Amino acid sequence: MSKTFYIASAGKDREKVHAIGKQLFHDLGWKWHQDYNWTREYGDDHPKHELIYRAKMDLIGARDCDVFIFWDTGIQSLGANREYGVRWGQEKTLYRVSAASEHLFDMLDHVVNLETLEELFDVLHQREVA
Repeated sequence: MSKTFYIASAGKDREKVHAIGKQLFHDLGWKWHQDYNWTREYGDDHPKHELIYRAKMDLIGARDCDVFIFWDTGIQSLGANREYGVRWGQEKTLYRVSAASEHLFDMLDHVVNLETLEELFDVLHQREVA
């Protein structure tokens, strides 16, 4: 069965996030949750109803996907942190990729802390691929 994923990260990193999504699709056959890839047509210049739709899809993706990845590149992102909070609050597994030290919120059992994307893919193969 194909899994779904959601990747939370700063909007400035959308091209790299898009590439990670493509790699998850090609290597593992996974797809964005509900086929919602926020890296396409990204921007704040959309009409309000479109921005609200995007916010709802971000919430749903973070909450309901099979595999949630929080990629911290050092660029602050209010949206990515809110998506992390949605997932964290439900105590569902989340993969945190960050070179930054763990914060108290990252120390719980349902948070898998990794430093690099290479580590992420190794761990995904071990834990998520049947």
